[in-house]
Amino acid sequence: MLNPLPSNNSFCIVQICEQIFRKKVAGFFVLMMICWLHFPHTAHSGLFSWKDENGKTHFTDSASKIPKKYRSEDKGLERLDKKYPHLSMNQAETESSEPGFGPTSTNPFEITFKNRDAGVHNVDVLLNGGVKAEFIVDTGASFVTISKSLAKKLDLNTTKSAPHIQFTTAGGKVWSPLVVLQSIKVGDAEVHNVEANVNQHMGDLDGLLGQTFLSEFEIHMDAGSNRMMLRPRSRPDEPLWGNKNANWWKGKFKYFKQARRQAKAMAQHPEQVKVPSWYQFKSLEEYYENLYQSLYNHAVSVGLPAYLLVSP
Repeated sequence: MLNPLPSNNSFCIVQICEQIFRKKVAGFFVLMMICWLHFPHTAHSGLFSWKDENGKTHFTDSASKIPKKYRSEDKGLERLDKKYPHLSMNQAETESSEPGFGPTSTNPFEITFKNRDAGVHNVDVLLNGGVKAEFIVDTGASFVTISKSLAKKLDLNTTKSAPHIQFTTAGGKVWSPLVVLQSIKVGDAEVHNVEANVNQHMGDLDGLLGQTFLSEFEIHMDAGSNRMMLRPRSRPDEPLWGNKNANWWKGKFKYFKQARRQAKAMAQHPEQVKVPSWYQFKSLEEYYENLYQSLYNHAVSVGLPAYLLVSP
């Protein structure tokens, strides 16, 4: 309540104004203190992630949009723009809706072969969640390989504008398009974002199940019982981020970092590389740049600690 008016009206008006100003300033600071207590570790704008009761990660650029019960660090709230300055809102939202990288589970899987010929092990596969095919298990192949007809069915770019790398085949050295398969599922074993190459001379074969899929597992082949055991390299009893342990993350970052560096070196010094006249160096560089950035975004979305995170 304001003090009673003194007899001097001019002095009275000044006093009233001063009291109103003091009360407003005090009210402003009280309001700021309430906001600070309500958001103890955040500011109102930035990039935040939080998890709901189902464990789903959400992203927002305004703390006021986060439900009240999730506005604390012990509920999974994290300020991302300070911790990961390279990550944008668009990247965070895109990565949260994408499947990520590597195996989706730490469970072991038993796969039954479909032998067509002696010593050849065939398996049924499901590609990108909807296209069925039959692959030969080839532990000696560095990449998963798919036929050109299968690539067409999957609507993949295999033209000269696609990234190409050289492979040694039974018919000699060839330059083959590189693609990324959203997922490969063999039995119940599923791996996301799998690199593959497209071979235009596979005849009736759909493809080969090579190391870009198989290296995610410890493999035990039992030809006598016509089965194969796939055991993910990460175990549920160790620290995991996105079902992957620290060694998996270190290895994947190292691989993409080296591949990206080699692609950049080729693009910067094309005279040192023997390639076909149509070869487009930039496409390979962009291919590994995109994979590296996607891996980084996925690492952030699953809460990979800073000591394991390798900035783009």
